Amino acid sequence: MVIRKPFMVLVCLAIVAALPIAAQCLAQGRDGFSASPGVEAEVLSADPTYKAPKPTRSAHPPRSETFPRSKSGYAPRTAHPQYTYPRAHSGTYAARPAAVLPPGSPRIPSVCSLTGLPLGPLNAYSFLPRARNKQFHFRASLWYVGLNSTTILWGTNLAGGEGTELDLNRDLDLDKHRYLSEYEASFQIRDNWAIRYSFMPIQYERTSVIDTPGGFYFGNWLFVQGQGLHAKWDRLIHRWDLVYRWFNQAHAESTIFGGYSLYDDRLSLSSNVARRTRSKGFGLAFGGMGIDKVIGSTAGAGQASLHCKWSVQFLEGYFGWDGYAGGRLAVPFNCGRFGYLEAGWRWIVLNRDEGANVDQVNMDGLIGSVGVVF
Repeated sequence: MVIRKPFMVLVCLAIVAALPIAAQCLAQGRDGFSASPGVEAEVLSADPTYKAPKPTRSAHPPRSETFPRSKSGYAPRTAHPQYTYPRAHSGTYAARPAAVLPPGSPRIPSVCSLTGLPLGPLNAYSFLPRARNKQFHFRASLWYVGLNSTTILWGTNLAGGEGTELDLNRDLDLDKHRYLSEYEASFQIRDNWAIRYSFMPIQYERTSVIDTPGGFYFGNWLFVQGQGLHAKWDRLIHRWDLVYRWFNQAHAESTIFGGYSLYDDRLSLSSNVARRTRSKGFGLAFGGMGIDKVIGSTAGAGQASLHCKWSVQFLEGYFGWDGYAGGRLAVPFNCGRFGYLEAGWRWIVLNRDEGANVDQVNMDGLIGSVGVVF
């Protein structure tokens, strides 16, 4: 067999012979050991008695390389080598010490490059996503609410006494369970301060036949048993509040908030004989606090967290409270923005009892939300 390209064969053999040496050097660098100060000259030199000279300080350091001043005004860059590394006659150089990372230092990739969704325990990537300075937060919720122990009393009977205390579900046949929506928007005016607005329309409507024994009184009128009845209840709730984040850590935060809520309430009952409507507006002050804490992260850079909020309301003869507890799964977008899905349990209790004007509302149920922070 005739080898037509002997030079190429020699190059290939040299590369194959160098592979074990390169692998050993890489293994030593990975284990945290620096390379040797250089390849000894006697290994490559024909003279076995020759020893490579030690690095010496240059008697005359080289001139600094100067660059023209940039338009931005920065000072010129200069090069100041401290040592020179003499060349051995064999062609080898004394190697600089290799930079070694501390043992156990993790190589942290970008969170956006991770993939997958398995939820794991808290780790170096676990943090609580939140709105930052000058960011907006929008949220839309769908509440599957149960109407519990909701009673209305308005007006007197024919004798001048108190009217009938009506249960909106039992006497007016309004739905026991139904879906309600809520919308919320906030703006982070500073890192620890935000303003927030929310709107919840409560709307029930039902046409039925009165089956309350003896009928009932509403608005100084007797609605007789067996009559057809059209009932419509609308309550629009507007809330404005100021939020202060008093505890702010990477894994958790706690807020306190206070503000004002405006209620526009209207209950209308109509039969084929009469129609009575109770319409009023009232405002309540409220204050409360919230606690949020991360519970784990996913391999896809998502963060799972708990969110709880509780507040009390008062004024104009009313007193009540509302609360929420749920879990959130947030997914980052880019540049500090993120979106999330959330689900939990919410309840609202609001009572007023003033003689012939009683208003008691107790609602709770499962709520799901979708939101975005940008």
